Amino acid sequence: MKTFVAFLLLPVALAVIVALYFGNCVFVHIENDFAALRRAAETTRPLWHTYERLESMAPRAWHQPTNSREIIDTIRLVARQDDDKETSKIRVVGAGHSWSPLGLTAGHLINLDKYSRVLEIDVKNARVTTQSGIRLRDLNRALFERGLALENIGSIDAQSLAGAISTSTHGSGVKYGSISTKVLWLEMILANGSTINITRDDTGLYGAATTGLGLLGVISVVQLECARAFHVYREESLEHVDVAMEKWSERVNAIDHYSTWWIPYTSSVRLVKVTRVGRERRANKSDAFTTRSSFGVAVQLGWWLGSLAPRLVPHVMAYYVRPLFGIDVAFVATALDGLQLDPPHVHNEMEYFIDLENYTRCFRDLVAFVRASDEFKTNFIVQTRFSASDRVWLSPMYERPKAAIAIMMYRQDARAFFDGAERIFQSYDGRPHWAKKHSASRDYLQRVYPMFREFLRVREALDPRGIFLNEYLEGVLYG
Repeated sequence: MKTFVAFLLLPVALAVIVALYFGNCVFVHIENDFAALRRAAETTRPLWHTYERLESMAPRAWHQPTNSREIIDTIRLVARQDDDKETSKIRVVGAGHSWSPLGLTAGHLINLDKYSRVLEIDVKNARVTTQSGIRLRDLNRALFERGLALENIGSIDAQSLAGAISTSTHGSGVKYGSISTKVLWLEMILANGSTINITRDDTGLYGAATTGLGLLGVISVVQLECARAFHVYREESLEHVDVAMEKWSERVNAIDHYSTWWIPYTSSVRLVKVTRVGRERRANKSDAFTTRSSFGVAVQLGWWLGSLAPRLVPHVMAYYVRPLFGIDVAFVATALDGLQLDPPHVHNEMEYFIDLENYTRCFRDLVAFVRASDEFKTNFIVQTRFSASDRVWLSPMYERPKAAIAIMMYRQDARAFFDGAERIFQSYDGRPHWAKKHSASRDYLQRVYPMFREFLRVREALDPRGIFLNEYLEGVLYG
């Protein structure tokens, strides 16, 4: 028995040593476009893939415009082609942080990494005007230097601004909406090469364009409403799942950014409580570093052992992941560091948004399903975040605050897990995240997204030839 325990502890020790030596480099985001950029230097047809690298496609041409004129020229070039083939389509990509094939095309792929300049920061009115290709981390850094910040942000900040807006990228907190809700106005280049400005006063177009899935045109310039720069006090601790389920309702209203990570096959939940504090509170980066390192160790261990022997996963969760997540952590960080946590890059993910009144029952059904199934062993956390309602047509939070339940699988076939979980989510009329895995039918989407038909009407008016459609989106939207 001692030999067996020593054998299992060895990778833990190695992972800890690596974490302490390399710090945040334990997990490095291998962003989609970095590899694509290297290939683009050698060929005009780089291979573009979904975030988990299970689906890929080589576009007919790769474009990296540096100004709006080059974007317009590319659109007009495609518009002059007299066919409806997939090779005569356009998709726009940034970091490629999408598990669904939103960015895949055999046509023309536009990457906006070189169209990413901050145009104006209005400190007095707390707003920023920027080209849409900028990454969220770069935008937030530029804002912080001027005493401003993005009001809310998700688990990572690698996404481009245009991509984040187009898919309703969200963080956690029922007081704070998705990044789409912070758009004051945006400039969009349409399928005919013309340019329009869309403001909050343009209720129809604004509602469609602020989560447009890249289907209405190319977002070129955006003005965002910002917050005054802030620090956060972040606490992480372990709690019994039953206690967490009893108290989540009061916590989401009392805590600025509240989320939970259920550790499958255990009765434990990792609580993440993030409260905004003034900038006079000194940020403690070493504690933030420790948190990220311990998270990385746990994930690496679960992924490594789980990929070797999936049947060991419940034991890994109970005897390694749970103790590592059981370390209580509390620290102050800037808004740049305190809202994110870098996950490993190779995994599959599905996220559904559930009405708050249905969350407890839905979550308990999911837990029971995971514990009872012999078809799969899920090897990482189930995350829940909470988001404010909005008026963005294809936002999962349209007119209703939501609990967003994200399920993940690392280096294993996720179909049995995802299919079963999706049946549970849909039994509660959950809305899928557009950039993550789902198999919702057009009829289902039409039922749970009240403005679905109206969005299609706007899309068809702005892009009658469908040059911004790809094969995946045509199937999802038109079935």
